[in-house]
Amino acid sequence: MSDSYQNSFIDLCTNGELLPDDIDDFIDEWHESNSDKELYKYLGMTHQEYKMWIHDPEFLPFIITSRIQNRSIDDVIKDHYDLPMAARADSPENAKLIMEWLKDSGLLN
Repeated sequence: MSDSYQNSFIDLCTNGELLPDDIDDFIDEWHESNSDKELYKYLGMTHQEYKMWIHDPEFLPFIITSRIQNRSIDDVIKDHYDLPMAARADSPENAKLIMEWLKDSGLLN
């Protein structure tokens, strides 16, 4: 089957056919394929989304949520961090990384 007819990882996640944890298997398929697509395109991500995911895989659920809700990734992350402190992150390290990204992106002063 040609690449042009294959659903991307992000498409399959938004349709409920794959889970975020399936990304490694999808990447393995890309390695084994004859695809001429760059990995980020094969996954169905924009270049910005791919850079975010490479920087921190914890961004993947935000990427998928932004697609499902047809909202910008920045808005999804901002809304998440508007939640009370206890609901923000699963660890202090993740909170720090995301706060740094928000500052670098100009979303947080």
